[in-house]
Parts: sequence; structure tokens; C-alpha cells
Amino acid sequence: MMQVLVNTSPKSNSSKPSKSRKPSISSKPWYVYIILCTDGSLYTGISNDVERRFIQHQEKKGAKYFRSHTPLKLVYLENDHTRSSASQREYQIKQLTHKQKQSLLNSDSNQLNMMVQ
Repeated sequence: MMQVLVNTSPKSNSSKPSKSRKPSISSKPWYVYIILCTDGSLYTGISNDVERRFIQHQEKKGAKYFRSHTPLKLVYLENDHTRSSASQREYQIKQLTHKQKQSLLNSDSNQLNMMVQ
């Protein structure tokens, strides 16, 4: 449901339209992903283009984490997030222990598991 902001103030001195942000109908969905590194560590991130972002990580661009950890493969993917919900989910996952993250990799929420089946 989209909210419409209407200025009902009687003292509107400006004839300019409001600069309120309108949600873009064609905006790309955001993804939460986990990458397995060669040292066994798991990196959690968000992107609206996971393939492009993974390539950036391989090239050691972007996240500083990959300056000392080599990305091996994408092991977890959640889709259909907004930028905000992806950031919130990323934070939740980053609070998990390594063992809990490994359990998450095998869960039904991992979109990569659905692609393999």
C-alpha cells in the first residue's frame, strides 16, 4: 500500500512540489548473500546485483574484508528484499555464530537450495 503525502498547511509559501521520496515501481529487488572464503570464513552482504558484487569481491574491490580473505563461492541467497529489509536481515545474520550460519545455509530460506532442486 502506497502512502501519498499531502501538504494541508494553509501557509504554504512555496509553489514548488514537495521533494518527498516516492518509491520506484521498477526498482530492483535487493538480495542478502553469504560467500564462503577459502579459509572457511563466511562473509554476509547485500546487493541488488549479486553477480556483479561477487566479481567485485574477487577483484578485491569494495569490502575491505576481501583484502585478506579470498572469496570461493556464493553459498547463500535470499531475495525479494527492499534496501532497508536487506540491511536489517544482513545485521541479523551477522549476529549469528559460525555454526548457526552453517545451519542457515541448509535451510529453506536459502534460494540457492531451491535452484539446485
